[in-house]
Amino acid sequence: MKKIIISLIAAISVFAAVSKAVTINLGSTLEASDLFGLTPGSVANTELEIAAFINGKTGTTTFGQADILKDLGGVPTKDANNQFSVPAGYNWLVVQWDGPNGGAGLIQLNGNAALVPFYSYPLWGSNSAQYGVSHYGLAGGSDLERVPDGGSTALTLGFALMAIVWVRRRMS
Repeated sequence: MKKIIISLIAAISVFAAVSKAVTINLGSTLEASDLFGLTPGSVANTELEIAAFINGKTGTTTFGQADILKDLGGVPTKDANNQFSVPAGYNWLVVQWDGPNGGAGLIQLNGNAALVPFYSYPLWGSNSAQYGVSHYGLAGGSDLERVPDGGSTALTLGFALMAIVWVRRRMS
């Protein structure tokens, strides 16, 4: 009986994995609905400006200059799909497109990686070769909450209930 209970506990623990970050693919054409907030002009250049931009759009005072990680590995470059990649582990992404001619946008990542459109011409103009990324900033990397995936949680609870019923029937 003890071996069976230990085996059941081991089997249940296999399904209790924490969810992993996914990659958010925003496509190669940016739309206003992809953004948490959007402001025209050159508004998010320094770490301090990026922090102020996030705080203004989210209605908080959470972020300061020291909380911003700007341009990981240098200025982003576009891939074959006219996107640039952002690593997992951050809550917020601020992208500045084409300085004063374009604008800045805020994207909520929730710890996920992202493929972000390199060009933002649908928002600022019609030339598909304009309004490229100038730079970006990431924030909220240290306070991410790790929560189990909803599917694995439901599966774990289901197995636990089945194990309890099975043990109870075996004991009676």
